[in-house]
Amino acid sequence: MIDLVFRQYFAFFIVELGSRKVVHVGVTDAPTDAWTAQQLREVTPFGEGSKYLIHDRDSKFRTQFVRVAAGANIKVLETPVRARTPTQSVNGSSALSGVNVWTPCFSLVQGNFCTY
Repeated sequence: MIDLVFRQYFAFFIVELGSRKVVHVGVTDAPTDAWTAQQLREVTPFGEGSKYLIHDRDSKFRTQFVRVAAGANIKVLETPVRARTPTQSVNGSSALSGVNVWTPCFSLVQGNFCTY
């Protein structure tokens, strides 16, 4: 998302696939591996979490993030290389594809930083 003075912010969502319920939301202007690891820590405060966590291959999901997931017994699954994002249509152009979390928030969240 972009504010009134054109600063860009990134939103981090954790969505439960079965119910499509947003479990956690975080916003920052500079996402890093440490920041995403802290977001995951906040969702798994007692070291317990979902069985799987699916995310893209961004560098923001590296060593610290994987370590926190392993500590919570979460198996991390990365999307395939060059997989479409939720905002890309089949022909590669940018368009809404009906993913529930993006549709209502797309006017606010214009980044591609999302965890499923």
